[in-house]
Amino acid sequence: TELECSSVLLRESSDAGLARLRQALAPLVSPQSQALLRSIGFAQAAFLLAAYSVEIARAKAGSCATVLRYFSNSAVASSSLLPAVESIAGLAIAAYVRETTSRRWSVEASLAASGLEHETSPPRVIAQVRELMVASCHHLELVSTWGQRFVDRILRAFPQALLDRTVVCTLLELVQLVWKSCKAEQDDQFVPVYWFTSRTLDVTLQFPDSISYRKSLFEQFSTCARRWLELVAGAAPMELETLLQIYLATPCDDDDLNYEPHIGRALALEVATGIRYGMGAAADVSVAATALPPNASPFAFRLGQRGFLRGRIDPTTDAQTLKRTLTDVYVLARESPGAPLPADGPSIREVADAMSHATHFVVAAPHVDRELL
Repeated sequence: TELECSSVLLRESSDAGLARLRQALAPLVSPQSQALLRSIGFAQAAFLLAAYSVEIARAKAGSCATVLRYFSNSAVASSSLLPAVESIAGLAIAAYVRETTSRRWSVEASLAASGLEHETSPPRVIAQVRELMVASCHHLELVSTWGQRFVDRILRAFPQALLDRTVVCTLLELVQLVWKSCKAEQDDQFVPVYWFTSRTLDVTLQFPDSISYRKSLFEQFSTCARRWLELVAGAAPMELETLLQIYLATPCDDDDLNYEPHIGRALALEVATGIRYGMGAAADVSVAATALPPNASPFAFRLGQRGFLRGRIDPTTDAQTLKRTLTDVYVLARESPGAPLPADGPSIREVADAMSHATHFVVAAPHVDRELL
């Protein structure tokens, strides 16, 4: 309505001007929307062309999540222009992926120009993925659907964007938050709750009164989360397993007593124990041997080891003992390269435990111990 009453556009709203706008929009919309162009007016054509120009510019600048705001507008979502806007959204994410591939937005230039260090400024792609993951749990179905499509498109192009601790935590905690909204059907059936907060993410999401939509959203988003994790597990299994170990070993801020089921952690455990290392298909073994996922036993051991070492490390941990043990092993290795350790020396297991303990000590210490490192 505002565009139709704009005095600036009214001066340009001639038949020739409308024909030029329709001609400019023709290659931008899907073939199914070509008939729409013949029926729209000057103001609607100007809106679509302006939306395309703005969102493509934003995508090339490293931001594609803003296009989802059109789908949260009831006037756009219920209008005949929706198919054209959806075409523009598809072009925006394609431009974002193309521009990110060519320019590699690993660090936002504006943050670097403001004086922030590389370590303190999150990669631009990671920030976009986290924002889109939150949008994937939106209370409006159109927004959540397109948010999931955007994340899927980005992760297929850049699976390494999920290899970040904050992104993994965001994804799995959002799964838990959506599940909580479904669980409210039994917990809060007499006093409906529409807002759910994750203290871990410091995020609050609004959900509609419809329990059926909440359940549908949980099914769709949990399926997407599993697919994204398995996609990255195929590309970088060791890195993803390490991130899932860190996530599972970190206490949850939303459940102080750890009594409530956590669907996000259950999904992390299921994906981690199903990670396959090596190339090629799995070996042909008996049914009894495949009863457990291939990585179940090693993952459980490494997760337990991480928790054990994490519990052993405290401000009173004696780093000098670790240094002496590792120094003795190093001296023996230099004096007799390739020879086995002496019988009265530390065993291979003791050396491995000392190295693991030292690694965790270096990570947990407030200051870097360069000698131990």
